[in-house]
Amino acid sequence: MNLSIDWNTTELLAIAGFALGLICSLFLFYVWIKYHRNRSHILLWSGGLTLFYIFLIPFIWANLGINVVLDKWTNFFIFTIPLIFLGWVLVYLGIIRVKLPLARKIPTIYYSLLFFWVLSSFFFYAIRFYSSGYQQLLSIIGIAVFFIAIHILILLALLDWIKKN
Repeated sequence: MNLSIDWNTTELLAIAGFALGLICSLFLFYVWIKYHRNRSHILLWSGGLTLFYIFLIPFIWANLGINVVLDKWTNFFIFTIPLIFLGWVLVYLGIIRVKLPLARKIPTIYYSLLFFWVLSSFFFYAIRFYSSGYQQLLSIIGIAVFFIAIHILILLALLDWIKKN
């Protein structure tokens, strides 16, 4: 099999970003195991980082000449966009977890609210990609309700963490 690849900057950056993300995620997972699985924030960050790069896999395969068959691109995005959002939620939970003293736990209601927020993102993006009208408006709403909101929560949690230290 003769594999001829014309590398360009975009493909190299995609592969480098994916490789760096995977290496960092595996390193964080190794650190979590090294600390005898008692530092949950490290595992949360490892999982979140892994989910950030999941959407790159089909693009990298296609650029490597591997035949990637997707019936509809919408099916791909229905799952990957909420998974990326889940990655951000895991990063946020890791920050919350590291801010708290070891003996204190995050309330169950907090986990429940975040779970339903992530679950609603799956429903929202299914509706967004299967609806025929208002796609731009739904995209803006999705970005605001899910991604901008979680980034604001992450920034507030980081600012609070910095103030405490």
